[in-house]
Amino acid sequence: MAEYRFGIVDYTDTDLRGSNSHYFLAGLDHSFSPRFNASFRAGVEFREFDTDTAFSDEDDSRTSPYFEGTVNYALAQNTSISWVNRYALEQPDVPEALTRETFRTSLALRHSFTSRIS
Repeated sequence: MAEYRFGIVDYTDTDLRGSNSHYFLAGLDHSFSPRFNASFRAGVEFREFDTDTAFSDEDDSRTSPYFEGTVNYALAQNTSISWVNRYALEQPDVPEALTRETFRTSLALRHSFTSRIS
């Protein structure tokens, strides 16, 4: 499967760090069993920043690899576990930088107590 995504970052307090991102990805979704499935995407992200004067020592565009993967397993009828990984460009915590490359991983356990509460 091929996929295209478009992302916009727009700050309300400044127009110096906003950006537009284009993602070109390939991936697959597969169910190994009724209880176990996985989804993977990999490709490239092209990010263009709204300004080229705010950070004169940095380029006004950035290209980076992109990866995301999710594995889901149903432990019981109302309980599931998910493992999510992602490597991508993100907004930094410091105002002096335009972007940062980040790897994130998370493990989530979900249990439905009722149809409305989980």
